[in-house]
Amino acid sequence: MPIQPRDFEVIRRLVESDSGILLPTDKSYLVEMRLERLARDEGRSLEEILDGLHAGWAAMQSRVVDAMTTNETFFFRDVFPFQVLTHEVLPALIRARQDRRRLRIWSAACSTGQEPYSLVIAIRESCPELLGWELEVLATDLSQRALERAREGWYTAVEVHRGLTQKQVEQYFHPDGRGFRIEPSLRQAVEFRQMNLVQKLPPLEPFDIVFIRNVLIYFDIDTKRRVVSEVESVLRPDGALFLGNGESLQGFDTTIERRGLGKAGYFQRSGPTPPPGGRKTIPL
Repeated sequence: MPIQPRDFEVIRRLVESDSGILLPTDKSYLVEMRLERLARDEGRSLEEILDGLHAGWAAMQSRVVDAMTTNETFFFRDVFPFQVLTHEVLPALIRARQDRRRLRIWSAACSTGQEPYSLVIAIRESCPELLGWELEVLATDLSQRALERAREGWYTAVEVHRGLTQKQVEQYFHPDGRGFRIEPSLRQAVEFRQMNLVQKLPPLEPFDIVFIRNVLIYFDIDTKRRVVSEVESVLRPDGALFLGNGESLQGFDTTIERRGLGKAGYFQRSGPTPPPGGRKTIPL
């Protein structure tokens, strides 16, 4: 049963209000598809889902927003950010943090966990000098359902082979049923927490690195500015911010500026460009 325009409008307003995400009017087919999937998962009919929305049932509203905001992700997505992280950003931060021997990383909008786990794998493979350091990785998302999957650390064969080499699959995962489960030490290296980026952030200790990739594209300009301001407030003065390849801060009132070349760019507060990390040149 196709959803009616009034149903779509209720969902559009709800999703924008709760998550800041804008649903284009030509995406009603996508909304319908995700509602049907939700109905199957809930053991309800599509009519019951819509009736719950119109009745203002808070639990159903939360589940619908969750269903609309779950986005695609995969291990080492786009590759380049992880290369510039390990070849340029981390070496500079390691030199700057020798006295503290501590690094904090935030993976915002982490979805089902592939990004934060990729960060831990990249650091293990490329920065052995961090052995013995205190490394804290916080991964957050609006979707409770996505976070449950991330905490579980179980992925299908298709999912583990999207972005990971066969060697990495064998080293960091073990077969579990019809899929693979991430090895315990990687799972324990990440703290997963629910967080809504369009709301004021809870008290957070500053981060050295923030990944908030492929998120801003879903917000209107005012929400983008508000989110960037909040993220900037918890970024250390020499910290690095990674956005998606198609995202920028052009026109924003911010002291953060783009560094790097081509697709391997990141953002950092204005000031002298950090010296090279002493690693091999990043392929662009």
